[in-house]
Amino acid sequence: MFQETTVGQNWTVTPGNNGSIVASVALPDHCIAGSTDATEAHDLTVVSNALVSGSALSASVSVSTIFIFDNQEKLFYDEIDKHFNTLNEKFRQKAVIKKDIFDSILKVLRAEKGKSVEGVNGSFVYWSRKNFILREISGVEIVCCVKFKQPVCKYESFYNIVNESHEKISHGGRDKTLAEILAHYSWIPKIVVEIYLKYCISCQNQKPVKTPVVSKPILSLGVLTRLQIDMRTRPDCISSDVVYQWILRCTDHYSKYPWAYPLVDKSAGGAAKKLLELFFTFGPQKLLHSDNGAAHKVEQYKVGACVGIKISEVDRTNIDVKLLPCLILSKEKKDNDFIFRIACKFGKFAIAYTVESLIDLR
Repeated sequence: MFQETTVGQNWTVTPGNNGSIVASVALPDHCIAGSTDATEAHDLTVVSNALVSGSALSASVSVSTIFIFDNQEKLFYDEIDKHFNTLNEKFRQKAVIKKDIFDSILKVLRAEKGKSVEGVNGSFVYWSRKNFILREISGVEIVCCVKFKQPVCKYESFYNIVNESHEKISHGGRDKTLAEILAHYSWIPKIVVEIYLKYCISCQNQKPVKTPVVSKPILSLGVLTRLQIDMRTRPDCISSDVVYQWILRCTDHYSKYPWAYPLVDKSAGGAAKKLLELFFTFGPQKLLHSDNGAAHKVEQYKVGACVGIKISEVDRTNIDVKLLPCLILSKEKKDNDFIFRIACKFGKFAIAYTVESLIDLR
């Protein structure tokens, strides 16, 4: 705990509120304003609120300069302690390496194998030798992690190490900061970086730059060079007795001239017949643009056909395989759409899939 300390002849440093530190200086009589030397403040910036009367200070006036230090580091360690206190007591002590634990590890590694170490038990000796080694860097013995071969970062150095690495990558975010730290140190949990970023003022003030979506225009060079087709239900179809329940709409992209053809259903065969009528009348178009391909896939997916399902839709396992081969067990019509019951070599799927989820493996 910080206590009142006297620095030099005129300086006094005392603890303030909310983790701040207050440094005060009593200026001598007849001290000319602005001539105070602040070298004894140990690189602190002097902000004087002295009241100047003429060219000299009044002999009875005692002037104090107050310094409010940023308590970001204190909040950082308070948050870390709060997090690690929620851990099981069995793992709490070794989740981070504090100075007393670090000194005990160093003592164990320096001792000869087979001999007892004063102040530590056998399980701690085993844990220390299993997870840490001593490396000599520039003639100094450094405790390093066995797995990563990097120096162990002590709990008391977390803030300085994370702050230095975060500024080195120009506030690049959590993953880049963690990668920079792990390139030089070990035994720093990811949660430490996340807590630091919560109190990084520069990162909190940064607003994400949203990249606008650049749409690619659809170009057509002349009349009947690009034909757009789509299907829709009849808006006046209110009875199931009506034979023609679908409308095939064809639009020339260049002139915006439309054609409409009635269809009994939305099968690929019925649409192809109407398109042939249009082609025989005006000639075939160079490009045929349609977004209704999924509806026509229903025709080709029969019971017993082999299809694929994306692994991400059925399993969250991180594997290289992207598709799961399956067989169609049944095909049912529901609300003017088809659903498929499928199975793989591991068994039958409990849920049904629409045609948009199926991938043709032929």
